[in-house]
Amino acid sequence: GVQTDSTGQYGVLYRPIHFVGLELNVSVLRAGLNGQATGCPTGFLGDIVTIAKRDLAAGEVLDGEGGYLVYGALRPAADGLKTGHLPIGLARGMRLARPVAAEHPVRWSDIMYEATDPIIKLRRCLAANLYTFPRLCLYPLKTPQRLPEGFVIGPAERGRDSGGLPAFKPIRQMLLTSSPYTHFHF
Repeated sequence: GVQTDSTGQYGVLYRPIHFVGLELNVSVLRAGLNGQATGCPTGFLGDIVTIAKRDLAAGEVLDGEGGYLVYGALRPAADGLKTGHLPIGLARGMRLARPVAAEHPVRWSDIMYEATDPIIKLRRCLAANLYTFPRLCLYPLKTPQRLPEGFVIGPAERGRDSGGLPAFKPIRQMLLTSSPYTHFHF
């Protein structure tokens, strides 16, 4: 069976594995050929926060998802933001400023980071607009959505590739390819 909420309308299916090589292709093809987003959130409702697998010492560098030091745990987005939990997608490469006990969440205050990093700024924008940020999908948007530093998400980025198929100009290609959000579709 599938675990559902109290209304029985929404369910969560846990799979201990997933097939990125297959799932990504389906998402890309649906987006490129049919203009349909897959797995598109309707809002920022949940967040995967970073939890220490063992006692971590100050100065250790986190290995992120699938590593030996931390794992991700689903939390309501509002709770994670209120308590300052570090999203697991941003954990890789972060150096701890203070120790974190096993099975405790890693918080922003526990790590050293550059506030000017574009990914950190994008995350802060999302967090600041928890209840007002529109759907994070390119296709359903009717007007471009403005983000810090001139980032634009929306039809303004739409174009055609050399084969005449719909293509979407990456939002700051350098930003996406050098971050944990490489495959995150806005």
